[in-house]
Amino acid sequence: NDDKKSLESISIYSQLDMKPLENWDFVLGVRSDDNSQLEPVFSPRIAAMYSYKKRWKFRGMWGTGFRMPTSQELFFEWHHDLGGGTGYKVIGNPNLEPENSNGNTIGFEYYHPSIYRVSLMFYSTNISNMITDYNLPKSACGDTSSEWDYGCLSYKNIHRVKYTGIELQGSFNLSNDWKTEWGFNWIDNIDLSTNESLPNTQTFSSRLNLTHKLNKIPFRYIFHIKWIGPYYPMEYVPSDNIY
Repeated sequence: NDDKKSLESISIYSQLDMKPLENWDFVLGVRSDDNSQLEPVFSPRIAAMYSYKKRWKFRGMWGTGFRMPTSQELFFEWHHDLGGGTGYKVIGNPNLEPENSNGNTIGFEYYHPSIYRVSLMFYSTNISNMITDYNLPKSACGDTSSEWDYGCLSYKNIHRVKYTGIELQGSFNLSNDWKTEWGFNWIDNIDLSTNESLPNTQTFSSRLNLTHKLNKIPFRYIFHIKWIGPYYPMEYVPSDNIY
């Protein structure tokens, strides 16, 4: 629309790396977000790593996060014409609340010099007021002189969401010329108000890379395989204004 809107924000981040004890590493951090619509918000973070006999590494991290809605999510109103008599309008929501998160991660890594490496990580993050898009009824699609014949989208907050995941990955040197890297991911992104998975959550996925390095010339080639388990994708259909 033609109304002028403004949004000012300043962010400052500070981090301290220290090693107070043998085999222990710590990272302390804090971020400050100052926004023209809110009081300053402080987000702390602490991470620790313990090394055991040079081959084992145990890691843990806790931190909070903050995300202010973007100017597009708050104020924009625009129409995207896809041609052929179809398209959609996006309308900002000035009543959006900022996102806040609280998460932790734990994991370990084992490294065998010049042969292989394997690591396992578990993470869990709780998000309040997560911002997502949704379809509006055409009757609520702004000031139009006639019936709106396109789709219409806006933004809303989801009260509570939880992200949980496990990552298992590693590498193995098959020879001086051949190396393989692999990974497996499991994620569970849940809307806690309904106990249902968030749209487009890919619960299972894995990858495999096989790299061959040529000795006589500076050239290497990589075979890459990625697998994604069955899931139910949701795509917006502008002509019907549904997902």
